[in-house]
Amino acid sequence: MASPFRHLIRLPLLAFIVTATTADSRPAEPVEFTVFARHRHNDLQFLPDAHGAPQSLEFFGKTRSPRYTHHGGPRLPFYSATELTAWHAARTASPDKPPPLPAPVAIADIPAGLTRALLLFTPAHNPVPGEPRLHIHVVDDNPRTLPAGHIAVINISGRDYQARIGGKLLQFPLGTSGKIPAKGTVGLHLATQTEDGGRWVFAGRHTFRLNERERASLVFFPPANPTGIAPVIRTLVETPPTETPAQLAGR
Repeated sequence: MASPFRHLIRLPLLAFIVTATTADSRPAEPVEFTVFARHRHNDLQFLPDAHGAPQSLEFFGKTRSPRYTHHGGPRLPFYSATELTAWHAARTASPDKPPPLPAPVAIADIPAGLTRALLLFTPAHNPVPGEPRLHIHVVDDNPRTLPAGHIAVINISGRDYQARIGGKLLQFPLGTSGKIPAKGTVGLHLATQTEDGGRWVFAGRHTFRLNERERASLVFFPPANPTGIAPVIRTLVETPPTETPAQLAGR
């Protein structure tokens, strides 16, 4: 005789399957992002959503790009514009048998809960054929994280630095610093340690201006000379975008 507990076992399992399916079918929260790189990449596209046409990226030399929106989940791949355009044409011609996507040139993995990001593109170290040739550093670019009247240092140079800002000596290891109050003319006097870690040596100066309505992200790229110690610094100054009522309600 069949065990009466068999049906009790199946009910929780069925509930789990329904719950998991419902959670997986929820639309992903859109991610707004801008892009920047030390050298422009004018041949990159991405898919804003699963059904839309490819959208090209525009890199500027001294500022963030226009703001883009992605509706496709936490993994955001970027492709060669030539290859993705050809793929989209083939998909449009044969919607019942879409071709496989080309290999991505770069992939951004967006952390959970992040809805506004700055994507910094750098060349991948020793790229393998068929794998991404660009690396993407994902930075939380929400105005609550970096509000007006503040700066943040994003150190992707490969070296640790310290800098004197407004009379304070601050440490900038690899990664993104917290928000630092600043306004007017801001000057950085940089130092880094020698290769043996024995002493700190001068590593350059950097100056920029910031008013009370602006914020700035200072990106420390690797030195222009492989044997150099001074980072290449790009200062991305902007007036923070206005938050929507829904974003304000979520504070």
